[in-house]
Amino acid sequence: MDNTNPLGRGLDQLLGGSGSPTASDTAPTSTSASGAGDVVASAGTLGKWTPFGGVGWTNYGSSPYIKLDNGVQANAGMDYRVAGSDNVGVAYNYRQRIATRGAAQSEVTAYWAHKFNDRLRLQGQATGGMSNGSPDWGVGTSVNYAF
Repeated sequence: MDNTNPLGRGLDQLLGGSGSPTASDTAPTSTSASGAGDVVASAGTLGKWTPFGGVGWTNYGSSPYIKLDNGVQANAGMDYRVAGSDNVGVAYNYRQRIATRGAAQSEVTAYWAHKFNDRLRLQGQATGGMSNGSPDWGVGTSVNYAF
């Protein structure tokens, strides 16, 4: 990937730098990465019930200013089709601590989703945190429209 941002990641001014790019800052830099990408597996549904889950690992990278560790994340849940257009479900999400003074994230989310048609879907959700790295609680809604 090429990084052509003259201030690198844009932190120079925030951290008290001059904010003026140098000749070496304006030249594009290139780097590469290798390794396994996303691996996805899926299975058919079990009647009105659909179990789901996933496990992943992320290389977050670091900067001279913020040290981040790589981390594992996982999720598991169950979806239930209440009617032809309505689903309810619950999901558990976990993410390993990625900063020395940070905390792991651990939270449970319950949701309801209504599919109006093949293009329009409405979802509401409530989340409860189970660790210091997660919000105590949260509510949200989303509208999805497929073009």
